[in-house]
Amino acid sequence: MLQTLLPDADLGKCLTAGRRNYETDPRGVPSVRFDKTAPPLEKRSVANATNYGDDLHAGSLITPTRFQSLGVHPQDFLQKRPVAEVASLLRGAGFCAEEQKLEAILTRAGCEDGAGRASLEDALGAIEEWLSTEG
Repeated sequence: MLQTLLPDADLGKCLTAGRRNYETDPRGVPSVRFDKTAPPLEKRSVANATNYGDDLHAGSLITPTRFQSLGVHPQDFLQKRPVAEVASLLRGAGFCAEEQKLEAILTRAGCEDGAGRASLEDALGAIEEWLSTEG
């Protein structure tokens, strides 16, 4: 009785003569494609279902960052840029200060980096520090 309930010994095996059961050879492609270089996020098609391992998690979809809807990612705030470029970004965002004060703030922000480069995060921290001492 028990013998009839057990699966057959040849279950999942090829019974055709001349064919083999390859059990060690991988079949298909992995779920996450580390063998291909991922195109930039802005150049990927919506129809491309390939997982390159850098997809957003559910948490970032539910609670996006403040500027993510504008296409500005958190890594953009941490990227080191020349001080002149940071000043241009701040002026474009509407930060109004005298040229000398802005230069002093950005010099302070770029002090940590020996090459005179600063990130927007550094510049915003220096502006916050300047505002706390001014006000």
